[in-house]
Amino acid sequence: MKTKYFITVFFILLFSFSSIAQYNVDINEAPSTPIPIKYTLEHFNLKGAVKEFDDTISVYTFNEDGKLISEKSIYGTDNKYIYDNNGELMRIEPLGVGIIRNIIRDGGNRVIESSSNRVGDKFMYDSKGNYFEKYNIYDKMVTERHFYDPAGRILKSEFFFPIINTSSVKTYSYKKDGDFIRVNTEYVSSNKEKPPTINSLYYKNGNYYGNSKNDNLKYDSYGNPLSYLDENGNISSQIKYTYFWALLNNDSTNTDIIKPQNPSTNTTSCVSGDCKNGWGKYDYDNGYYEGFWTNGKRNGYGIYNWNESGKYIGNWKDDTMNGYGAYIAENNDNTVGNFSNSQLDGLGLTVIGDKWTYGEFSKGNLVVNYTLYSNNVDTGCVAGDCQNKYGGWKWSNGDNYSGFFKNGKLKMGTYNFKNGDQYTGTFNNDNQFHGSGRYFYKDGGYYGGEWVNGTMQGRGYYHNSSFEQQIGEWSNGSLVKSLKK
Repeated sequence: MKTKYFITVFFILLFSFSSIAQYNVDINEAPSTPIPIKYTLEHFNLKGAVKEFDDTISVYTFNEDGKLISEKSIYGTDNKYIYDNNGELMRIEPLGVGIIRNIIRDGGNRVIESSSNRVGDKFMYDSKGNYFEKYNIYDKMVTERHFYDPAGRILKSEFFFPIINTSSVKTYSYKKDGDFIRVNTEYVSSNKEKPPTINSLYYKNGNYYGNSKNDNLKYDSYGNPLSYLDENGNISSQIKYTYFWALLNNDSTNTDIIKPQNPSTNTTSCVSGDCKNGWGKYDYDNGYYEGFWTNGKRNGYGIYNWNESGKYIGNWKDDTMNGYGAYIAENNDNTVGNFSNSQLDGLGLTVIGDKWTYGEFSKGNLVVNYTLYSNNVDTGCVAGDCQNKYGGWKWSNGDNYSGFFKNGKLKMGTYNFKNGDQYTGTFNNDNQFHGSGRYFYKDGGYYGGEWVNGTMQGRGYYHNSSFEQQIGEWSNGSLVKSLKK
């Protein structure tokens, strides 16, 4: 069965590219957490495969893996960003006259120094990973300092200007106000010619809405704002984006994404079992379905086999492919991931010939592409991004995992045990099998269905190595109610 095979061979399909710097980036509260040097889409709070971002002051250009490669400002501060063979930021070079800055990172892949033979800064982080201090290497002076609350939100920023012997402080306080967050800010300068200022500013989803609550801010299909608002919340200027792929539902690059046929509603008959509220097999004009039913509709784990195009194995809801599943075409091309309304929607991957695609899908179309690359280590995160994208992890006991991660935890993918067993499906925050998944035993046994906290629980199908079946409702790993007729 290729569904099992193609995920297992993940570790021989490693490509070389970069990983995302592990800053603490808070885009759900406002304003965004300070970052010493922004050079990824995440740092700019951009969604989708952005190629170019024009914020009216600067034009930023990114590569396909979300890394900044150049910035051009209306003030003439133009730079290009250079990466090493592992795709990590190595230096920043001016496109015209200027100073080349070499970049040094720590073990957490955070920038800790930006320097040349004439100027340089060190960046310090607190125990929680928040950027809190900027230190001038040559002047031996702190030039910037930030303070945070326990939730990681910025509370105070201090700025020091030793050349002109002045400083300033900006403080923040937060209050929930409906769907908005009201941020009270106070700015005080040591320069007596600059009077203190106090503002109440409104934010939502990390975006600035001015001095009053409003819903004037509009977004494109990826969730990026299309304009800036002035201090009163009115549209002040337009933001421009160019994507590597077109907007949703108009994506010419997705013509090779496998899109299963819709399951038929033209019925013939229930040929075995209970096709109302149990386990049964039903023949249709273009194939058959065998799986669980509720109120006469396909619900839960099941298999739909089309007569000529392929089969889907996974979760169903009200007669549609919905939840975790795998579509296997007749030529053994594959689509695996989260389905909604019988289309890949959410995290998923496709294998078409030798081409592997990983990322985020919407209505069957790829909208955010992830890149797989070797991390040149033997254990731990051996490939890709094991924080919030797609990667591979190998444990010292010989077990390994390939799939999607969320906040450094297993999210959806395949876990291979050293003994030859394999699980493919979804996980909870404790890295336990949870939700929908399929377990392949080394001896030929198999379980497909629902899981709760690492055990078979809910509706599921099981057969042992002799193909003796147990089908029905499970609790704590044991069948408690048979639904097989």
